[in-house]
Amino acid sequence: MAITQGLTTSFKVGLLCASFNFNTGTTQVYKIALYQSTADLGPTTNVYTTTGEITATGYVAGGTTLTVSQVPTSVGTVAYIDFDDPAWAGFTGTARGALVYLAPTRVNLQLAQERAPAVEFLATREHAHALAE
Repeated sequence: MAITQGLTTSFKVGLLCASFNFNTGTTQVYKIALYQSTADLGPTTNVYTTTGEITATGYVAGGTTLTVSQVPTSVGTVAYIDFDDPAWAGFTGTARGALVYLAPTRVNLQLAQERAPAVEFLATREHAHALAE
């Protein structure tokens, strides 16, 4: 197991499919999660995972939300985006790696529905019922 720095293959494909909106005010939610050195993160990582995620005071599983502070821009031949610096109040711990990911939202579902019109998506709901004693 190791942490390999770089863009995941699924992110690269998502860029080509226009799956991401990095403009300010986007309804997409980007998060950053922190990991121990034993985590297995690299090019084949395609979803957030709790495996190898740190546990520490002031840290909540799943990480924290990132806010776009600089929309995609370029300088010369380099294109980039910037997020506000994440903060974890009262954090006391050590992280050896991080994963930035698109958090599941209603928008993601709508994108999937648009991209796969032949698939029928059905709404489901869970209802709690009190059991008679």
